[in-house]
Amino acid sequence: MTQARTVHVGILILSCVVIVTCGDQNPASSTAGTEGSGGSTPSPATPASGGLYDEAVLRTISLEFSQTDWWSELQRNYAAEENILADLTVDGVLYPGVGVRFKGTTSYTNTGNSQKKSFNIEIDETHPDQRVMGYRTLNLNNAYNDPSFIREVLYFNVARRYIPTARANFVLLVINGESWGVYVNVQQVNRDFIEEWFPSGNGTRWRAGGGPGGVPGGGPGSGGPGRGPGGGFSAGQSALTWLGTDQAAYEAAYDVRTNDTPEGWAGLIAACDVLNNTTLEQLASSANQVIDVERSLWYLAVENAFVDEDGYLFKGWDYYLYWEVETGRLHPLQHDGNEVLGATARLGAASVWTATEGEADPNRPLISRLLSVPAFRASYLSYMRTLANDALDPSALDPKIEEYRSLIRDEVMVDSKKLYSNAEFESGIEDVKRFIEARRAYLLSSPDLK
Repeated sequence: MTQARTVHVGILILSCVVIVTCGDQNPASSTAGTEGSGGSTPSPATPASGGLYDEAVLRTISLEFSQTDWWSELQRNYAAEENILADLTVDGVLYPGVGVRFKGTTSYTNTGNSQKKSFNIEIDETHPDQRVMGYRTLNLNNAYNDPSFIREVLYFNVARRYIPTARANFVLLVINGESWGVYVNVQQVNRDFIEEWFPSGNGTRWRAGGGPGGVPGGGPGSGGPGRGPGGGFSAGQSALTWLGTDQAAYEAAYDVRTNDTPEGWAGLIAACDVLNNTTLEQLASSANQVIDVERSLWYLAVENAFVDEDGYLFKGWDYYLYWEVETGRLHPLQHDGNEVLGATARLGAASVWTATEGEADPNRPLISRLLSVPAFRASYLSYMRTLANDALDPSALDPKIEEYRSLIRDEVMVDSKKLYSNAEFESGIEDVKRFIEARRAYLLSSPDLK
């Protein structure tokens, strides 16, 4: 089966140029506005077809390490996030001298001695201009907390219709000739990604909190139904709360990834100031000057509809922020997507989050403050209604889920390194379907969405 699918890949690569230049990079507009929020209106992005992130192809990615103790080296380098060298082969093309390291936090620490770790591969480690089908970084995720393997791919490819979101598909990983099984292949959120969705990549990008072993915030917050203390993990230090005027306080809460500039930090602090310290009347008129309100509302609605417990609403961290230099506005961006659609018991009920989850939580001002403005709240509810009706429609998602199952099932069944059993894979697929149906029904029954 793998050989047949690999042959299929070679045919599809020919269409990559057409897709990239004509339709695949159709990002959400950052200039168009809609009534009520004065922000950007996402234009549906064409689903990825052809190229590295084609959803219909299970591509084989091979790594070859020359070091005999390469696994031990990866373990030793995990905390420092240091790469070791390997050669990469994709579709018969050799990419020498790539940098490889383990990635992830709980997906690494909570998987014990399992060899099914997540990998970060930097294609340009020793050759600055080296790319794999236009991309300089690969993220291979081990589907931790997702026996079905499909949640992140499904979530990201649906979310791309509404908000800037990474591409994702499945790959088969082979290391030194041994199969490591199916992985989720997720696009890196870097300058290349930013340039797909924004006028340029010249702004400042942060990851809110986190890092290996790091959980920011700490201590209790006000929490909320189904979210626990502080909305989950954090009392809000990385959730756009007001930390004062000292930039150092924000540097401790937000990890800058690109373009560390005074203007970027000033933009972040200004956004937190307006979001937290203005009257509702002032907020209604000034929020969109420092935050892309419409995109933010779409972002929050997508997290809510899919019950994403690995982002802003639940954790208050583990998401990205981008300050757009052209407009001076801040944009929240997705990071992880494996813990959605009831992936864990703590958020396993379809009714765990209301349609306006977080609106009473002062430690989540992006939702609580924006929804306190009637016009913004009306826009948000209209987006939730759209997502419930369309994005969570089983008649559209169930066939896509079955396509994913058919694509990866044979390889999952023989993957001796996977984190879950074959039975859990099969039941996990059905769990996703049931959750989608129940979540949609619950949201559409909400008085706020009538």
